[in-house]
Amino acid sequence: MHRGLTRYLESQRERGRIAAEDVGPATLTSFAALHSLAFLERLGVHGGRFDEAQGAGMM
Repeated sequence: MHRGLTRYLESQRERGRIAAEDVGPATLTSFAALHSLAFLERLGVHGGRFDEAQGAGMM
């Protein structure tokens, strides 16, 4: 998942949609956020499921 996210962000950088030369920090931040959301869902926060719009809004 981490590698896939890195490849995706690199492709966006190559298209000029991301200005950063190194997408590593953005990858780590995004991965940590996704991991936390999955963990919170398992704990039952928000009824055990985040709304699609909430997830998209966070990313």
